[in-house]
Amino acid sequence: MACTGDSICTITVSCPAGKVVTGGGLDSAVLASSGLYVMETQPINDTTWSGTYRNATGITINITVWGVCVDAP
Repeated sequence: MACTGDSICTITVSCPAGKVVTGGGLDSAVLASSGLYVMETQPINDTTWSGTYRNATGITINITVWGVCVDAP
């Protein structure tokens, strides 16, 4: 997802049917010390992971959020 400069960007990802989320994370090609800050990365529910960045730069930065999904019990 493209996160424009001077904005807060939240992305959510969901597991396919029959799976639950056990973890996740977020990433970008830019270091946090350069004005891109992790605000949170957490599960929303049993099947969805969310990540939020604060982009304090003046440029658009691509960010990625992922969830680790396993078979539901």
